[in-house]
Amino acid sequence: MAEAPYTPDGDRKSTRKVEPIAEVFEETERTPSTVPRPFAAALLITGPIFAFMGVAGWLTLIMGAPINTPPEFRLGALIGNFALCLLFIVPHSIFARGLGRRWLNIPFGPCGERPLYVFISGVTLVLLSWLWQPFGPVLWAPDGMLHILMRAIQLGGLVLMAWAALVVGGAHMLGLPHLRALSFGRKEPSAELVALPPYSLLRQPLNLGALAALTTMPEVTLDRLFLGLIFSVWILFGAPYEERDAEMEFGEGYTVYRDRTPRWIPRRKPPTP
Repeated sequence: MAEAPYTPDGDRKSTRKVEPIAEVFEETERTPSTVPRPFAAALLITGPIFAFMGVAGWLTLIMGAPINTPPEFRLGALIGNFALCLLFIVPHSIFARGLGRRWLNIPFGPCGERPLYVFISGVTLVLLSWLWQPFGPVLWAPDGMLHILMRAIQLGGLVLMAWAALVVGGAHMLGLPHLRALSFGRKEPSAELVALPPYSLLRQPLNLGALAALTTMPEVTLDRLFLGLIFSVWILFGAPYEERDAEMEFGEGYTVYRDRTPRWIPRRKPPTP
């Protein structure tokens, strides 16, 4: 699920800190650990490695179905694939907020929260992509210009995802600053709100890119259709909760940004102040 580094006007100084609203007051009272934990940091550095491997496997799945996919429907494969989706989606969602975040603070304190989250997400995504079972007949595999168009939209979605991730900060998403803080016993890095493009154009560029990549797969078998549906529904359902979390963390600054910026479709002209 995407980070929320937004600001309504792009002024980093004016948005460096916005008081969180009362609903998450308990979460802001976490005492930072000052005990260096280099061994824990060395173990958790495997999280970004698993994350890269998992993303590579996920990309392999959505780029198209293999030619030798078994054409028959297999109920066991469907159930197994559904279990793999839940294995990734459920902890990825639970540990992103509320009680799940507090659980991630228990082993190593606040500095270990993000690295543990990346580790769990990376491992479960690796399992999903490696254990996925292709099955079912080819539902569509267009040729010619339609194939080129669908592939272009899919690649555009992946570029949008990469762009949004770079704006957020790839190192921050992978928890690398948190690992350094954990290793040396420093306070965990704090999130900032920025509104560089594409976040100045829409609130959910990372998720929009994922939706575009999932819904324009050129070669689709029954299992790929199932994958696209499960992840698309999850993204659409989870987007409002992500924004609610951002509002609780950044307060009024995010509320102003949300009111000015559309979620999915950019406006032609900025709204009149």
